[in-house]
Amino acid sequence: MIVASDSDAASSASNFSENVRMTKDASKGIASIAWNVLHLPQTVTFSDGATISHTNECSFSFLEAYKEIACDFCEPDFAEYSRMTGLTRADWLDDKRSMLFLEEYSFLNKPLPAEWDDLKNAVFKASFQTEDYRYPTTVFNEGFISSCKTGGCLFDKNGYEALQKSLVSLGEEYLYIEKVQEFYDPEPLRFCFPVQLSWKELISGGYFASFLCFYFHGFFFLFGPSAKWGVFVANDAEHDVEILGIRESAAHCFAPYYDYTIK
Repeated sequence: MIVASDSDAASSASNFSENVRMTKDASKGIASIAWNVLHLPQTVTFSDGATISHTNECSFSFLEAYKEIACDFCEPDFAEYSRMTGLTRADWLDDKRSMLFLEEYSFLNKPLPAEWDDLKNAVFKASFQTEDYRYPTTVFNEGFISSCKTGGCLFDKNGYEALQKSLVSLGEEYLYIEKVQEFYDPEPLRFCFPVQLSWKELISGGYFASFLCFYFHGFFFLFGPSAKWGVFVANDAEHDVEILGIRESAAHCFAPYYDYTIK
């Protein structure tokens, strides 16, 4: 929840209600914040008229938790990011842009699809999901062929587009991503991206999108509605890896776009 310290309230009292809840923040382009009876943000209105309704504190807590570290990690490479997206530094730092990215693609404020766990369990071994992810062993269920390569980030442009082309060939509509929740995560992090989403669109979601793709340390499960493929990414380990698993019937969709042997 967004609240203010005594010093903050004293310096910008007009931004807060009598209950010390933020009601606006001109520095972030937020014209007003309406709160519900549960003391959670109900509607956020931006200075350009855009609104986000029925939000709860999850989006805010994620941005508050990750903005500083995202900026620390991503800022040194901002020139390259700007070249890829055409965004200015002000665009990249805009909380609205990152918040809209979370609202559009994450399940922070939306119910998780009922089939989510069933699809994940159809791809990844249940025993692996309780192991120490720093030392991945047998990741996929029987019937999957797999291959491993050195990792380092969730996505780069070539890696994302190779996966995207493979999924288009397979006829997949959505890419699901689940990050293993760790002690520093305020909430579980799960995403659903349309397969047709371009690389530029994916990374144009402000500082949070760039942090997710390039610098977010952790362990990730990637899969889709077909349950015919999966990717496990470990980029918070002694040896970062990306492990691809595919059902044999779908291997022909992936082989043209990957530069490492599927076996």
